[in-house]
Amino acid sequence: TFDLRFDPSLPLIETDEAKVHQILSNLVENALKYSPPDTRVTIRGARMGDGVVVSVEDEGRGIPEEAQDRIFERFYQVDSSATRSVGGTGLGLYICRKLADALGGRLWLERSGPEGTVFRLWVPSAPAEGEDAAAPEPAKPAELSR
Repeated sequence: TFDLRFDPSLPLIETDEAKVHQILSNLVENALKYSPPDTRVTIRGARMGDGVVVSVEDEGRGIPEEAQDRIFERFYQVDSSATRSVGGTGLGLYICRKLADALGGRLWLERSGPEGTVFRLWVPSAPAEGEDAAAPEPAKPAELSR
C-alpha cells in the first residue's frame, strides 16, 4: 500500500527529473523489498528551506544501528541472512547519494528501528550557483509535518 502525502503548496523545482526518479525509485524499491508483505510505504513531500524534501517511510525491520553509518558506502550490504535472501549489490544507496550530491541536494537516513525506516531526500528549488551553495543539515523530526 502506498500513502502519498504532498503539501499542495510545494514549489516547482528546476532539477534533473531522471536523477530524482532514480533516487526515489530505489528508495521505494528498498522499502518494499525489506518490509513485510502488504506493508505501507509512505511518501511525503514538504517545503524545507530553499527546496523540497521527500521522505520515504516503511514499516520494515529497520537497519541495525551498527550498520547505519555505512549504508551509503559502495558495495556495503547489511550482513544478515534476511538481507542476503533478497539479493542486491550494495550499490543502490551509494548511487542514490552520489545522484543527490550531483543535484546539489542531500540524501540521509532520518531514523531506523523496529517500527521502520525513514530516508529523506532534499533537492534545491533551483540548481546551486557557486561553490558556497550548500544543502541544509537534516531537519529534526519535529520540523517536518507528519
